[in-house]
Amino acid sequence: MVIGKPTKEGVIPVILKDDELIPVNLNAQRVLIFRQGESTGRQLAMVKPLGVVLPPGDPLLLPPSRPICNFALDPEVEPSPLHEHADGTWWFYEATWTLEQGPYATFDEGLAAMTQYCIEYQNSLTKAEKSDTVKDDETPKTSTE
Repeated sequence: MVIGKPTKEGVIPVILKDDELIPVNLNAQRVLIFRQGESTGRQLAMVKPLGVVLPPGDPLLLPPSRPICNFALDPEVEPSPLHEHADGTWWFYEATWTLEQGPYATFDEGLAAMTQYCIEYQNSLTKAEKSDTVKDDETPKTSTE
């Protein structure tokens, strides 16, 4: 696939090879799509004209990819950063909820790794004295322990 530089009018030209499908993000009115290959005798053939948006399920559109994660932010349920991918591995989101850490074979391994990550992350933020660092649990340590 070749994606051209937008014109002054904002039109984006795209050239597909034989058997390439149109990604959903390029199915827009300002995108003009051609095909060039053996099927077209090496000539440019328009497959999606300017100003047209193909309907979902059109055979020229690339089918939507199956999400990697089964984790979804359900407004009714408190979200958990630890989640399972479709392949059965466990992952957790880091502090910004942008990057994932993993894979872990089991929920318990993922939970242990996430707990360790959180402890290290919190300690890196506080840069406090040793007595103020987070331990394995949140129970305050008294001087008699």
